[in-house]
Amino acid sequence: MARTILHEELGHKPEVIEHQLAHAVPDSVGSAYNWIKFIRERREMIQECAD
Repeated sequence: MARTILHEELGHKPEVIEHQLAHAVPDSVGSAYNWIKFIRERREMIQECAD
């Protein structure tokens, strides 16, 4: 439901949404890199949801 609303109603890119919704990364190095990926877009998306 969140993915649909974020994409169809709020116009966010699917790759940014999927990255934000990811719950686990298999290794610690991967999670360090994934944390920063799309960070600006993810912050804006989450703020828009909060507003």
